[in-house]
Amino acid sequence: MALGLRHWLGLVAAGCAAVALWALPPSSWEDPYRQPRLQEEARERALLDEVVFANAKLQRTRWADSLTALTLASDGPLTMGFPANASPAEVELVRSRALDEFEAVEARADVVLGIFYVTHRDGEYPSAPQGYGNSNGEYYFGEQDGRTYCFSLQPVWRMQGGRVRLGGLSNFQTRLGICQFVARFGLPGPAVADWLAHGGTSMATTLERSTDNSVGFATAWGEDFQRRGYLGLPSRRGYYGFAMLPLEQCFAGMSQGCAQLLLEPHRGAGYRMYDPYQNRGRSVYRLVEESPLAAVQALSPLDPSARFLAGDLIAQFGADRFQRWWTSEEPLDASFRDAFGVEPGTWHQERVARLVPVSPPGPGVTWNGLLGVLGFLAAAAFVGGGWARRRKVA
Repeated sequence: MALGLRHWLGLVAAGCAAVALWALPPSSWEDPYRQPRLQEEARERALLDEVVFANAKLQRTRWADSLTALTLASDGPLTMGFPANASPAEVELVRSRALDEFEAVEARADVVLGIFYVTHRDGEYPSAPQGYGNSNGEYYFGEQDGRTYCFSLQPVWRMQGGRVRLGGLSNFQTRLGICQFVARFGLPGPAVADWLAHGGTSMATTLERSTDNSVGFATAWGEDFQRRGYLGLPSRRGYYGFAMLPLEQCFAGMSQGCAQLLLEPHRGAGYRMYDPYQNRGRSVYRLVEESPLAAVQALSPLDPSARFLAGDLIAQFGADRFQRWWTSEEPLDASFRDAFGVEPGTWHQERVARLVPVSPPGPGVTWNGLLGVLGFLAAAAFVGGGWARRRKVA
């Protein structure tokens, strides 16, 4: 049966609708966890969350008290602690890497550092429910008795049989993390400290600078960083979850998006990339604000390249100007401009452009999109021409 013009138009409209539904981003996104349906269920969940938070807060307070005292009481500038039954080979590996990092820091004489591995259940209420599990590392820093201290903490799980495996031996760039910066430049100013507490640790992991031939300019998303994929259609990113507006803006070469990713990392790309504690809606930021915990080792959609960002600032502008920004009392964006003489969004956009093929915003068509359109037109012409030749005129 031959199809009429109205049938062809209907098929075209249906195809356009299907492509739009597949390619356009969602207008909103909801937490994937099931929301409580009954009032009693909501109250039970709220009470459980408060118990879990109280347990986590007590845990961090006990860790801070004991490990701060241990760090300050040590004779050496770097103290390390490991749980019982840890693998001797893993302990030696962590120790050697940490000592190598410390030797390269050029630490100030009044700063003491520590690295501690503890099991997840140390320092908590007996049999308390858990929900703030973290495998990426935590940081505590401050000043006491005229001495500056900073230590990193790695909670690890005790395996069956009592043996402990030290995590993070290969998925971290460094053992010391932001404690390297504290050791070299002192305690951060209020704006930088708040930045670290809300995801900035993903950009201040190492003092080393990135190179074009190193892991610094590889990306966790790989080809999915490109905004448009095959046939010019939008790329479907799924490695870290949904891409947020600032991330899309930065990939499109818009400096305001890059500025938000740099200055407000916890708002720029979604909780999946920055909140390793996220569990049924529990947020690490509340724990950081209400306990001695200073920061956690956050993740980034630009990992692993983002880990070299602070090192790149030091290499490009010098240690003195970086220290001026690190210890500044001014707001983060103003101190960035004063220290480095450039807008944060402009500088970050130029850096991201080395990672991501910038595709300007709007309905621009890429070369593979043009080839795809020509291919569709050629196929339509071929099919339509063959069908027309078989038609008979009465």
